[in-house]
Amino acid sequence: MTATFCVPAAQAADTSNPPPAELPQLDGVLHVGKVAYALFKGFDQTGHKWAVVGDDVGDFHVEKIHGVTVEVQGPDKKRSELIVTGWQSLERRQKTPEQSEAWINSAENPMLWHPVALPVQLQVRLADLNAEEKYDIQQWYLDYGWRMSVVIDATGYWDIGFEPAYGDARANRLNTQIARFRVSLNPEQARTYTEITKAVSYDEYNATREQRAQRMAAFIASLSPAQRRAFEALQAVDGGPIAKR
Repeated sequence: MTATFCVPAAQAADTSNPPPAELPQLDGVLHVGKVAYALFKGFDQTGHKWAVVGDDVGDFHVEKIHGVTVEVQGPDKKRSELIVTGWQSLERRQKTPEQSEAWINSAENPMLWHPVALPVQLQVRLADLNAEEKYDIQQWYLDYGWRMSVVIDATGYWDIGFEPAYGDARANRLNTQIARFRVSLNPEQARTYTEITKAVSYDEYNATREQRAQRMAAFIASLSPAQRRAFEALQAVDGGPIAKR
């Protein structure tokens, strides 16, 4: 005998109204000349994505960019206004150097450890930008704590460099994070961490590359979830290996 079970319509899974798409995070807006470039968190391997009006960002379409706000339209055709991260304190920070430095060296700054690359649209015409446009770009990066230098030779070849505006504060913050991470380790983990982060010569590194990779994998596997998050945050700063999830 075969039994048939029916699911009442009220209890059936509702696939007609999928959950709304999550709004993207707006980390900055760069105005150069008459064009505005919006910087969104995520979406690619670099951690950020530049967009102009008409571009798509995930499931959203960029409709307008004005000041520090961006209007996007979702797949449901609903429009939402996004505001740049940290905008609440922006005006106050611009007037008070102490508050500006404190924000720049805080976790709220999306470029705390690394400056994002200039939009490709600007990179390809860097040599053609006028002095005012270059100044606007440099001031924008300075608001996030980075001094930007541009060198363009006679052939049009260019090179962009960055250095932290508050290098000592960044170094102190990093040292504090490392110290906290070390304190969280047990004696065996601490010994391993010291060994795998010890500076070695190029020849020694190549000769022990496989063994070091194995020790690194074993060390990461021994970490608790909280320790692993702290470790990955440190690797994001110094460019070390980040474990794959």
